[in-house]
Amino acid sequence: MKALNIKRVLLLLVLSVLITFSVAGCTSDKDINSPNDSLPSSNTGTETKAWQDAYEVFLKDFPTLAGFDTSTFSLKDLDNDGVPELIIVQKKEEGQKSVLSVYSFNGAVFLIGECDDPNSYAGAFRITNNPAFPGLFSLRWGGGMEQYGYVSIIEGRLVIEDVWYIDRSSNTPQYVEVSDNKELVNESTLVFSPYGAAGNLLETYPINADSIDKMMRVGFER
Repeated sequence: MKALNIKRVLLLLVLSVLITFSVAGCTSDKDINSPNDSLPSSNTGTETKAWQDAYEVFLKDFPTLAGFDTSTFSLKDLDNDGVPELIIVQKKEEGQKSVLSVYSFNGAVFLIGECDDPNSYAGAFRITNNPAFPGLFSLRWGGGMEQYGYVSIIEGRLVIEDVWYIDRSSNTPQYVEVSDNKELVNESTLVFSPYGAAGNLLETYPINADSIDKMMRVGFER
């Protein structure tokens, strides 16, 4: 009987040791991608995301000028969903015509919308680090009017709203607020302030192989 108890104790000790080694060799889910793992980053050029590949193909097939004097592009997440929109700005000096086209990606590149105002000319678009306003602040002028607007994506649609304007058609310029959103008006006046930093400008790049490679391979920061 005593010998039997000794065997049981030995058996329990062996099982205990085996269980200990088994648990020590397991890896939990949170440890799989630990900071020490050397996984390739999408910013290294060794790995790209689906939207990067799709935008690259789209831009390389894009008719560069298509009747315009300049065609440039940029990337900006306009709806804070983690996937940047592809923004294309085309300008024609004759007649001061400009067109803003915004594309997105949902498995394929598609056009969300565009802004084409033949009666005004759009200057450089501006952006802000304020997460409440991920869209583009615009300035158009023509006929003595400076029109300040905001371009955003709402429920999958490109929305362009007037925020405020300055009427310079008379000797006394008139400042008029159009939007009821005071926070939007304040943010717009800040980004277009004479003291605003040049960093507020949306940086755009010519549609060519070098620029496309830089934007798609080096990385997306905004």
